[in-house]
Amino acid sequence: MEPRHLAADQDAAAERRSDTSPSADPADPRAGGWPSLRIGAGRPGVDEAGRTLATRSTASSYDLVPYDSKAIKGTHPDRMATVAALYGLDAPPLSRCRVLELGCARGDNLMAMAVSLPHASFLGIDASPRQIEDGKKRLSATGLGNVELRQADILELRADIGEFDYIICHGVYSWVARPAADRILELSARHLSPNGVAYVSYNTYPGWYAKMMLREMMRFHVCRFSDPAEQTAEARRLIHFLGAHAREEEGTYRALFKTFAEHLDEVADYYLFHEFLEEHNEPVTFREFVARAQAAGLQYAGSASSSLWEQFLPDDVKKALSQIPDRISREQYLDYLSNQTFRRSLLCHTGVPLRDEPLADAVSALQATARTKPMRPNVDVCSNEPEQFLMWDETKFTTSRPLIKAVLVTLAEHVPHFLGFDSLWKLVRARLGGAEPNAVSGDLAQVLLVGYRAGILDLSRTPPAFASDVSQRPLVSALARIQAAEDEYVSTLLHGTMKPDDLERFVLGCLDGTRDPAAVTDMFARNIESGAYELTDPTGAVVTEPERIREFAQEAIPAALSRLAGAHLLIA
Repeated sequence: MEPRHLAADQDAAAERRSDTSPSADPADPRAGGWPSLRIGAGRPGVDEAGRTLATRSTASSYDLVPYDSKAIKGTHPDRMATVAALYGLDAPPLSRCRVLELGCARGDNLMAMAVSLPHASFLGIDASPRQIEDGKKRLSATGLGNVELRQADILELRADIGEFDYIICHGVYSWVARPAADRILELSARHLSPNGVAYVSYNTYPGWYAKMMLREMMRFHVCRFSDPAEQTAEARRLIHFLGAHAREEEGTYRALFKTFAEHLDEVADYYLFHEFLEEHNEPVTFREFVARAQAAGLQYAGSASSSLWEQFLPDDVKKALSQIPDRISREQYLDYLSNQTFRRSLLCHTGVPLRDEPLADAVSALQATARTKPMRPNVDVCSNEPEQFLMWDETKFTTSRPLIKAVLVTLAEHVPHFLGFDSLWKLVRARLGGAEPNAVSGDLAQVLLVGYRAGILDLSRTPPAFASDVSQRPLVSALARIQAAEDEYVSTLLHGTMKPDDLERFVLGCLDGTRDPAAVTDMFARNIESGAYELTDPTGAVVTEPERIREFAQEAIPAALSRLAGAHLLIA
């Protein structure tokens, strides 16, 4: 049986969340054919202020189409400090750090950090008055007193904002004119503390060469239309049209449009609008970005993202790359090999000593948790038989080495907890028994390093606190309760995101620390009985009998609470 929302306010929130997929349209772009494409229709795109698509300012475009605001995992100070530690940089402690975000949108990313770092301070800057206004309203509702949001243009930002231990600029650098992009790096160098770390994300070549062609075609087509919703719909129609009718040229030209059309079906309208229809989108090569950073007084420290592909390259590829003495050039060749489209780079001051490659000896000071689970129970970790593991993003990988299997199984058993290095080594050594008798703790460190860089597991210098068990009166943050009611995603205490189902949204809204599980169960049952929810059985029939409703609630609520605990949402 499953509950379905009937309450009007929840239905409205669901409509706002529906922008994650293209809206239904009588002329479905996937149907192909001329009728689905309005060639020559409309008029030059002019808004109420007389601005065309090409002349709207960045601030005004984000007022018209606000960007989704949520936790961005790689931007959390703990993630930045963890990567820095692997390269030999001792970044500032998190407990009382100062964090600046340039281009914070509504500010949810900073608010999510502030929940788990109550003694740190956070400043968010954004040029969009609408997004800052929306953010201040949400900030007031959360009761968080360690976050400040300001509306300001990056080019006009005052110099008296002070020094910050961590600076974040996600989704801005490539989407502004070159003077503003240079200003981002200048501000980062000027306001970063001596051992601080800055995060900058940006679009990259070579992957964006093909996308730039598609972007130019979409911008040409939609310049006839003034409404952003109309523009995004027409952009989708164009790419589907080309995917169905473009000339076949050695099997690549039409296939490019077809593949990209399938990708667009999975992205939200706000993303398509700002990624492909904005005036500015200026990708750079990785090497060019590093050169610009160096000119501003910053150096490349490492990547805030992980890649399973990069960690398991064929031996001949690894050998070829190892012959390149320059680290920056090696990473540039990796971009060529992978057709890289997007990077998340960490920077620090020029002159700060850094290792050329992350060293495993730094791992012993970190804690680990799983991002995988074994595909079958009772894994024989002592044998050399291959075992398959499933990552959180549904990617599968196989290993036959006993040590790796023992590490992954042990971490999976302790999810959602983090394990310190010494504790993990003790458990792994006991589990291995006589297998790999010559393995030492350094081997564990190497496994953890490779696993972290591949995204198979997480490392943390200072894991945020969370409750792994359901308490007598479970509590989630006010931010999580607001997001459950209004947004598609909820921010976790580990700075990830969870997409709750309707039942989980109801439960999240109840967890203000005043109710025990029995009270939540009773509230849920009464909501079904009153008609706020509809409960259906496997045949689709509506369940109205109070006994069956209570029976379902008594089973469903504890299970939902357990899932929320496993998702790192309950506050300790």
